[in-house]
Amino acid sequence: MANNSSIALRKIKLLKKSQRINNSAVDDFQKETRRKAKDIKLIVDEEAGALLQTSEEERDKYLRKLQTLIGEIEISDENKIEQTVETKTCSCITQNTSGSGTALTSDETRNDESRRLATTDKEYSETDSESEEENVDDNGAIHLSVKSVQSKNALSLRIREIVSTPAAVCFNKIYTIEVAEKCPVVALEGRHVWVSYHVDNSSLEEYDFGGKVTYKMEVEDEVRRMCSDGRGRVYMSCRDAQCIKVVDASTNSLSTIYSTEGYPNGIFYDFVQNRLLFSENRGPSYFVYGEYGEEWAKIHAISLSSNEHDVIMTHKPFDLGYISSIALNINGDICIADYINDKACIGTIDGQLKVSYEEFRTKHGCCTVHPYEICCDRSGLVFFACTSGKAIYVLSDRGVFIDKLELTYIPNSICVNDKGLLCIGNMMSPEVEIYSYERKYFST
Repeated sequence: MANNSSIALRKIKLLKKSQRINNSAVDDFQKETRRKAKDIKLIVDEEAGALLQTSEEERDKYLRKLQTLIGEIEISDENKIEQTVETKTCSCITQNTSGSGTALTSDETRNDESRRLATTDKEYSETDSESEEENVDDNGAIHLSVKSVQSKNALSLRIREIVSTPAAVCFNKIYTIEVAEKCPVVALEGRHVWVSYHVDNSSLEEYDFGGKVTYKMEVEDEVRRMCSDGRGRVYMSCRDAQCIKVVDASTNSLSTIYSTEGYPNGIFYDFVQNRLLFSENRGPSYFVYGEYGEEWAKIHAISLSSNEHDVIMTHKPFDLGYISSIALNINGDICIADYINDKACIGTIDGQLKVSYEEFRTKHGCCTVHPYEICCDRSGLVFFACTSGKAIYVLSDRGVFIDKLELTYIPNSICVNDKGLLCIGNMMSPEVEIYSYERKYFST
């Protein structure tokens, strides 16, 4: 009897010890799962931008780290982070693991996804909820299911969004067009490019990609920036004449649609709202900045349907100096090239600054970055021309650095179209170059 009691006591002690081991294993697993989920969140929310602003090698390193973490905590079809542990008497833990690999895919398979994911910011929430289900089987083993669910599946969407950000942009020069003067100002329209000039020429010309002039009109004033509505109308900011003009090639007409108090520069046609945006500076040039009294800058909007006019933004929210160029990106954010302050900005029209690239001067090999002109394509990419670095920088719609196109000359103007073409006016010689470009993505 005593012997049986001793055996029973030893079994009870062993069972209690096993239970403590199992509890400890569950606690360790729960902590590890939460740590990994936190690591993913930190990488996505804090580290991604910094890592993507570096070399391709470091981008690969970033993606491998992200994929490893995603593999350790599987993202299910229901967009939940799930992990299930089963501990037996000897504390056995099993984990779901997904494979990982790195490859580059073209933008053709990602365009729709990128456009959709570009709108997920509004759904993004920091809130976490956790649920735990626990039961004990006949052998005393504990079964614990830990689920960490981001509200509205935001974490998995955010990870997919980061992965869907282009890892690189590949450029291929396809045409070089000889034009009448150096410093050409350009605007693409279909398979043609509109060209005018900063200096020594006040004509507007249309070239086909073979270099043939297909249209020409005298516009009476030198053109600083211009844009096309894609239907034969070209809008021009004539800085020295202090006005905005439009040429309608279908009726062969020229008219002034707005006269400014200051000096207009950047100009952008908003396809979505059928309106014209343009910037106005206090002085005529960055070379005489500050010599015309207290400096100010404004961004105007003119409805082309109703002719209503409004000042939608001033220099104050972003602490702007001389606005040399403006554009709207896929999110409706305003993108601004500030040549005096050496920065490119992305923010909301109501004045919330999202990104300011003053720091480019040290991060990307330029002693100073002079963003001279900025433009956006309909997939979300933002391009700006840097005169001091002789390069075109490419950013995501969120302002993450993706790539740059290095040039042998100073870019005078740039524009893109929805066909994946980039047009660059050469400040140093009478040439316009046209590049095709393709977005390359990491895929898992």
